[in-house]
Amino acid sequence: MLEGRETHVEYEPIGKAKHIGIKIVDNETQEVIQEIPSKKIVEMIDKLCELAGLMVDERV
Repeated sequence: MLEGRETHVEYEPIGKAKHIGIKIVDNETQEVIQEIPSKKIVEMIDKLCELAGLMVDERV
């Protein structure tokens, strides 16, 4: 997938917990080739944690 392409890696905090996310970016076009973890996964985890927090708050 990356063979023959000039790329670089960028790190950034993602999600509410500010975990480190990794992006592989094409040097020429600045297109994001791959995100690890993907934004969709991070959004799902944030939502699940939010819902779990609501359930814990309701029991107390």
